[in-house]
Amino acid sequence: MLYVVKGLLRGSCLLLPALIAVGCVSVPGEPYVLSLREGTERIESAVGCGMAQSRDFLLPDGAGEGINPGGFTLFNWNMMKGARQGWEDDFVHLAGDADLLTIQEAYLTETLRDVLQDGRYQWDLTAAFLNWDRETGVLTGSRRSAAYSCTFRFPEPLVVLPKTVLASFYHLRDTDQLLLVANVHLINFTVGTEEYRDQLRELEELLSSHEGPLVLLGDFNTWSAARMEAVAGATERMALTKVRFTQENLSTFLGRSVDHVYYRGLEPVDARAVQVSTSDHNPLLVTFRVP
Repeated sequence: MLYVVKGLLRGSCLLLPALIAVGCVSVPGEPYVLSLREGTERIESAVGCGMAQSRDFLLPDGAGEGINPGGFTLFNWNMMKGARQGWEDDFVHLAGDADLLTIQEAYLTETLRDVLQDGRYQWDLTAAFLNWDRETGVLTGSRRSAAYSCTFRFPEPLVVLPKTVLASFYHLRDTDQLLLVANVHLINFTVGTEEYRDQLRELEELLSSHEGPLVLLGDFNTWSAARMEAVAGATERMALTKVRFTQENLSTFLGRSVDHVYYRGLEPVDARAVQVSTSDHNPLLVTFRVP
């Protein structure tokens, strides 16, 4: 989220307190994940990440039909709730061959559902809030179902709406390893960095205990030196490496990049940022392989 008002309100929604009062926007009492599996949507209530280190609950591997460790492409985009006309064309064009999708500010309209269905994606969305009774938050999708997904959220200190993190575990084909994909939208509206660092600490606790390969990516809202320093410290403690993009199309706010991709136990083969006009964030495409 790059602008102070952007992303909070869409259409005729002008003031957040008024929106909440009339029911335009609401925050669920407990976090939940809305999932699509084999054409059927279901809700997992209060899905926490405390069980994420046990394999007893994982979905089966599906006869070896996991993510290809020899090479998989990941598409990341803060799509600005699909507020700008033509976002569908950019989504289909750029994400059409991606094995994994990580979306921030996903607004679950029928149009987005149709785009995901046409791409044959199974997906999980953790609801930060409801906008006109439609879930809005971060979404992770793949043509292979996640073995497990969990979520946690943090409230924005200066506004009501929270930010969410979605952790998804995928089987790696023909291995006994799990790939962890952590899709994050970090809090934006703070005076200092205390709350921002609190969210990073919870994320660090989850990722540090994962023994397999992992990718951490999304909208980090790193628009200040202090925020970037906090992320750098956390990723260093987790032994994560930052993907370096060769093109000058990374989205910036106040002169700093806000979207990032970090990894461990993987090797990046290709990385590029693509300039678009259908969001205030440019999509990132990264191809990884297990070395």
